[in-house]
Amino acid sequence: MLDFCVRHGISHMDVHVIMDTRDGQYIVRNPDLLKILIVSAHEKSISVGALRGDPRMFFRENQEASIKQLEALVAFEKTLPEGIHLSAVKYDVEPYATPEWKAGGEDREQVMRDYVAFLHKAQSLIREEVPHMQLTVDIPFWWDTEDLSLEVAGEEKVLSKHVQDVTDCVTVMSYRRKTERIQECVQDEMKYADEIGKTVFLALETTPLKEDKHISFWGTPPENLLRVAQDIQSRLGSEKSYGGIMLHSYGSLTRYLESASENSKRTGSE
Repeated sequence: MLDFCVRHGISHMDVHVIMDTRDGQYIVRNPDLLKILIVSAHEKSISVGALRGDPRMFFRENQEASIKQLEALVAFEKTLPEGIHLSAVKYDVEPYATPEWKAGGEDREQVMRDYVAFLHKAQSLIREEVPHMQLTVDIPFWWDTEDLSLEVAGEEKVLSKHVQDVTDCVTVMSYRRKTERIQECVQDEMKYADEIGKTVFLALETTPLKEDKHISFWGTPPENLLRVAQDIQSRLGSEKSYGGIMLHSYGSLTRYLESASENSKRTGSE
């Protein structure tokens, strides 16, 4: 996997970290193996973030447990060799998959409030204990719509702006196949990031989907993904709020890029 990243110029990985319990306390599963991965990635100039996520983990009744899990992750981070760190904890929490969100009205508003409230708690812990580690999240591109506006600490904003305020950067799930559509998905988040000095990453999808197949590059020639990624880099690379491209996910991505590499070898192209 690390060799694959080096071959294709991939400089960051978000690795799903699972928690176990021991004597009533949360601990990182397979900590020694995870440590080996982080150290090996560091040696190849690849940063590693810890990926966490569940649609209900930010709900009020689950926040205490979720914070304790974050504390366990922080404790693990402090065991890494000097000069080597987890670069971030990323939360891929999709509360819109829950019945409470789908119910709309006050139920949905409470879910949004819980989401933002947890991020404030998490950021406070990270800044106190491991200030070198970033707090990041994956968000859908449609969280910037006015019907998802709410007041937090006296400020009325759309949900995406509240999230950008408290996190270090966001990855927008701009799951489309054309450069123009991808740019449209992130333009509001990038504009706001410019205002507040934050960063936005764009995410592209490569996994096979039973529905909404138009949002994934799966089923199209690998060259399509490479061309769009290059277009995005050329158009947005100089923007101060542009962080880069995230690709989901490794399992399907290998089949795309390795296939493209083989085609390039056969044709003699770069």
